[in-house]
Amino acid sequence: MIMSQEELEEPWGQLISTSNVAGTEEERVPVLGHKFLIGRDKDVELVVAENRFVSSRHCLLERDEKGGKWISDSSSNGTLLNGARLQRHKRVKLRDGNVIGVVFRRDKPDFNLSYRFQDLVPTDPSSEAGAGTEEEGDDTLDLTQSLDEDTENREDNDVVERRGGGCKRRLTEEESRSGPVATVDVEKDSKKAGQQEESASDLTKECLKKKDEEEEEEEAGSSKAGADVPALVKTGSIEQTLICQICQEIFHDCISLQPCMHCYCGGCYSEWMKDSNKCPACRCKVKRVNRNHLVNNLVEAFLRANPGKKRSEEDLKELNEKNKITRDMLYPKRRYDDDDYSHSDTDNSEYGSSPPPFIGGPSSFFGSGSASNFGGRPIPGQFHCRQCPTYVGPSPSSHPPPPTFTCSPSSTNHILCQCCFLPMPDRRAEADSNTPPQKCALCNQPFCHMYWGCSQPGCNGCLSLFKDMEVSEASLSSSINENPFEWNVLKDYLQGQSKTVKDMLRECISRLDSGQHHCSDLRITSDVVTCRRCALTPMKQLVYLYRSDIPTSDLPESARRRPDCHWGKNCRTQKHNASHAARYNHVCEQTRTS
Repeated sequence: MIMSQEELEEPWGQLISTSNVAGTEEERVPVLGHKFLIGRDKDVELVVAENRFVSSRHCLLERDEKGGKWISDSSSNGTLLNGARLQRHKRVKLRDGNVIGVVFRRDKPDFNLSYRFQDLVPTDPSSEAGAGTEEEGDDTLDLTQSLDEDTENREDNDVVERRGGGCKRRLTEEESRSGPVATVDVEKDSKKAGQQEESASDLTKECLKKKDEEEEEEEAGSSKAGADVPALVKTGSIEQTLICQICQEIFHDCISLQPCMHCYCGGCYSEWMKDSNKCPACRCKVKRVNRNHLVNNLVEAFLRANPGKKRSEEDLKELNEKNKITRDMLYPKRRYDDDDYSHSDTDNSEYGSSPPPFIGGPSSFFGSGSASNFGGRPIPGQFHCRQCPTYVGPSPSSHPPPPTFTCSPSSTNHILCQCCFLPMPDRRAEADSNTPPQKCALCNQPFCHMYWGCSQPGCNGCLSLFKDMEVSEASLSSSINENPFEWNVLKDYLQGQSKTVKDMLRECISRLDSGQHHCSDLRITSDVVTCRRCALTPMKQLVYLYRSDIPTSDLPESARRRPDCHWGKNCRTQKHNASHAARYNHVCEQTRTS
């Protein structure tokens, strides 16, 4: 039977909200047309814009040409039907009284949203039976339907369905066994109705009794199958602990984020990673991703003890296809894991993804039984550098040339350069002013650039005087509050003054020497010996002070008439909102505290 246009214009169902606050009137939404969409988009039939856990096109209710009602899920967080999760893009039969869970969050119950479907146009039993032969009919949920007041008032033939088979019977079959019904008076009709109610009640008790017996047998079989695994809590706190906060399912290929240590499925976080580099739960910046082998082992043991909790093969296949966590993500990209190196020099590779190999192999420098040390402390034992008499290996040309010195096998200790990881004699304690510096005056880490020239490829000076430190433009791009717009304003100003970034840095050093500018670390002077990492932060501070000294009248036209932001240089919005950064001036002090 094909529906007419008049039938399509009439509501064939309505959604009754079950999430209303007690005491308020329940929300009723009519369901019209062939297809009825629920989501956050403006062009769907039921718009839920205030709930951030609802997808743009969350789920679809539709009515076929024969009058059958169906529901399918198309969301990222999932949809429930009578408490059971629907498979994505799989049509399931929708019946009167079914509860549709749009949002189900254990951690945030205030966002939960659900509706009870009321069928206004009951389906013809013959057409419904024929619909079961369709391909989608195999996916119909086999759920327990409670015989409540709504069930007793239904006009169609209700079915009492229970899992396990053997308990699916129709009440009409029980009624048909009573034999042919003759014309009787009112008293006989009431007596027959009472007998039918008792029959339905007995049938329900029988089904529930059989269900309890089957559950006991299933639990006994599960405990027997899981005898070789540790005893776990059935479905309590352990199960909730092993649930991914993104997909709300048991972990699959669990990964953990550092430093916050929150855990997610590898496939789920791979999708999140496309749009943000922060943790979905705490919004902490992710610096490293690790596979959580402990949680994966717990999940494996839990699923062996509870095989019914295992996810479907289609879900696992989809997660494996989404998983983009490569081996390179499991290790830090820089040796110095610091926010100051979020914009490292493009022409400097001493902070690469892995330490450089030792030239000539370990046997050229380390003797048997010697201990390596990367913290700058002297290393006793057999150790060979370029100035050792027993050194065998390459002798690269260096600038500056190495000082005249020969290591003593009995008294000379060695240290490792923290840039190229090659050994050099430890002469830091010598009072001779002719001995080149070997350590940073701020962090005390050893570097060999000023002693005999660092052999790390691409090193432009891992240790030097502060005024001679080579800093690229890329490493200074975050100097002005990590605000890209303010950095572009500064570059436009320098271009208008026919100056380069190096000219600006020379002026900054001159103002530091004259006392006009000061760094937060009072040890910083133009002649202090510092490494590149320790020099970058004070260099950024000097660049900010240089920008703040520029008169407003000398700035480009786009930056002259902007009002000051209430939060000034401490504003966090300027770092990620380009429109806010361009609309307000942030090179100022904070004037608002709340």
